[in-house]
Amino acid sequence: MQSQSVIIGRQGQQSVSIDDMSVSKRHLSATPMSDGRWSIEDLGSTNGTYVNGLPVVTAIVDADTPLMLGSLQTTLRQLLNLAPASATKPAAEHNPEPSGIAAAKPAPMPASDSMPAPDVAADGSVSIKHLEAVYEKYRHDTLTIARRRNHASVYRILPMAVGMPLVMGLVGMFTTDIAVKGVCMGGLMAVGSALTLRMIPMGDRLAEEQFDLNRRFQVDYSCPCCHNFMGAAKPYEVLVKQGQCPFCKAKFRE
Repeated sequence: MQSQSVIIGRQGQQSVSIDDMSVSKRHLSATPMSDGRWSIEDLGSTNGTYVNGLPVVTAIVDADTPLMLGSLQTTLRQLLNLAPASATKPAAEHNPEPSGIAAAKPAPMPASDSMPAPDVAADGSVSIKHLEAVYEKYRHDTLTIARRRNHASVYRILPMAVGMPLVMGLVGMFTTDIAVKGVCMGGLMAVGSALTLRMIPMGDRLAEEQFDLNRRFQVDYSCPCCHNFMGAAKPYEVLVKQGQCPFCKAKFRE
């Protein structure tokens, strides 16, 4: 049996509210399934929903499947860190076993080799200064992948959008033979198709890079004490203002 759906969007009253102008007010619904996966549905968003780089209206995904809402790169596991307690309470009361929204709360991540030992002060607070560089690197790398994806999209349409009018214009200057024009058009379409096919593996590689980047980020951008992921939608400045880990309640300091 499916539990309560989560509405993800830019409006404050949504189960998960996102401060990103590329995300629609009511962008996506996510419903937990009995097998631990999620059924998602785009709610007619302006900029679309993408799973592994492909546009979707409905899809079945895991909590860690790479998603893109508008231009926001994320996963359901990252987004659901923002869900208020009221969104998870009905599912928890209905089924005492961890399932649905309650199951989306991330388990502690194993510490990576690059993760420093906790810097605990005399008052018990722990330094999270290293998370600033972790977040900035993730944001920079994500934007780089997004730019490469946009460039790949341009390269796919460039031969047809620019090349065909240009070639046909030049051919028209020297001949009016319809057969010659047809041969030129066919050749240009073949070149465009070849370039498009060549770009498909690049899109797959970019999706894999983003997936690996998300996985590393979930490990490195975590509480130094309990190693729970802090969430992609929580920049370093938000963690500092928050003042403590939402999971183990360790006090944060810069």
